[in-house]
Amino acid sequence: MSEKEGGATRRRTVKFDDPEAAAFYGRLKDFSVRNRVTRVYDLEIDDTEMRMTLLGSWMLVRNRDTGAVSLFERDYANGLWNGIDHAAVFGSIRLWPVIGVQDFDSDALRMHLMRKLYRDAGADGIVRAAKRRRSDAVYRNIAAGMEYADAVDEARPLEEKAVAEITRAQTVFSRRLFGEPVVKPRRSRGGKRSGTARGYVAPAALTNGLKGIRAAFHRHFRDPELFRAILSMDYRGMTLADYVHYAGNREGVLKVCRERKNLLPLLPFVRRDQWGDDDFLSQRRWTDPSGPLSSPEFTAETQPATPSRASHWGTFEPFPDRASFQWLARSRNTVVREWVRHHKDPLAASIMAEINLPRKTPAVVAGKMVRAVAEALQLLRAFEIEPETVREGMIIAFRAYAAGWARLNEREGYRRLSSAVRSDSNASLVMDYLIHRGFAAGLPARNATWESLVRRSREWHEETTPDFQIDDGIERTWDSLVGPQVLDGCRVEPVTASTALRAEGKAMHHCVGGYAGPCAEGRYRVFHIDEPDGTRSTLGVHIAEGKAFFDQLRGPANSDPSKAARKVANRIVSMYSAALDEAAADIIRAMGEAA
Repeated sequence: MSEKEGGATRRRTVKFDDPEAAAFYGRLKDFSVRNRVTRVYDLEIDDTEMRMTLLGSWMLVRNRDTGAVSLFERDYANGLWNGIDHAAVFGSIRLWPVIGVQDFDSDALRMHLMRKLYRDAGADGIVRAAKRRRSDAVYRNIAAGMEYADAVDEARPLEEKAVAEITRAQTVFSRRLFGEPVVKPRRSRGGKRSGTARGYVAPAALTNGLKGIRAAFHRHFRDPELFRAILSMDYRGMTLADYVHYAGNREGVLKVCRERKNLLPLLPFVRRDQWGDDDFLSQRRWTDPSGPLSSPEFTAETQPATPSRASHWGTFEPFPDRASFQWLARSRNTVVREWVRHHKDPLAASIMAEINLPRKTPAVVAGKMVRAVAEALQLLRAFEIEPETVREGMIIAFRAYAAGWARLNEREGYRRLSSAVRSDSNASLVMDYLIHRGFAAGLPARNATWESLVRRSREWHEETTPDFQIDDGIERTWDSLVGPQVLDGCRVEPVTASTALRAEGKAMHHCVGGYAGPCAEGRYRVFHIDEPDGTRSTLGVHIAEGKAFFDQLRGPANSDPSKAARKVANRIVSMYSAALDEAAADIIRAMGEAA
């Protein structure tokens, strides 16, 4: 993008055939210079406020007296700051855990800046105008006697040329601002080396700027009490967007923290304006079938997803009785978090209340049980089995489950217990056996031990015939939103037909062949995973409420999968959830265009 003249380097002048694209490019340059978007961040502190400006485009302000946090976004055209509720760019600034800044963090920051520049410079308006010109030309051509197909072909260049010029303007500007990948010849030994031509903002400047932003936040903006409360909701990760979201109702968060700290994990799924209500955590509010929880407004949230909301979908429903809510209200924070992460099912809370675990039950066991109960309920619904018809059997089985862990704790101590609980996968195997065979046979018996149920389950899975199926034998096919691909070196193949599903069950010696019904109805998806060393496993994904949930991952003969397979399985589930979101967005867009 440069040339030498008299020993000096100057930028080439960029010319555009379309005057609108030229004007658009001029606005981009003008906005970037006047608003100093090349400065990654600025920090200003005075007697009343602390202000941090990001890329000359967004500003975070904290009042030193009240601790209130406000967000502002700059209007490039006039340079004024406008108050906003949230900004997606803050989601790319990770505050916790405190680890090194990654390349994708810098890429996200760059992406948000370019999107704002393009939007404020009017890219969308230019493209819409080009589409209108094309549509008008199509109507004129048809009125002049052209066939529809010929009219469209004749008018198409009007839009394509404008879009191509705008895209070129965006590309040229982005490369000048942030540099561009280049391949340079080596000066010795031949060959070529890749690199990045220097732009006005070097990659290292973005990386160092992100580090500086995080350091400035922890030094000047962080409210320790609020920060600890947010980590109690989800300790796995926090971005600046998450912090600002909760700081928007700081008093409500701290009120819940003081009254029922264990129930903080509920907040990410409830509208901010309700956190501070005096009856927010009242038993009446959470059990009234016609109360606030029955209204979508209770969980409707316009703010960006927090870590919890992004990973675990769903809305609250009124609890069926007081005992169910009392169980949740008395549970430890880690147990509440597991309940929230796994469908927020009030029936799961009701079953846990009836199981009535001893108070000395370790939280790791109680949390694992909540997850197992929630997954068992999802599996029952996938096979259209009414949970209440097998409720008694479930309670007997899970009481045996808790008793089994209690015996291990007595024999070998908590350290061994904790390790065994985290790696255990027998609960899903036992429930699989009970759903397909045990409940119908009147099992489990009241005096059954967990060890006996595990043994029966393993025997049944080993004896399951390759042709086992619970459907009617009708051949079915279905689509998968995640297609065949290679992830982390593992080959992933969706199973999309009942014939292939039975073949998978036969090859892997487990009962996945019986899942054709839920798959055909869109409630379940199955994937085959092949690792580079030949290790195989089968992934089951449950689909509900427009989201995908991990259900089970099994090796041959229901053996435990490898760590590599688990990592790939989690990626597939995330990809399927994202694909479902995109499909829903496409439907909404199509409905809007039709209207």
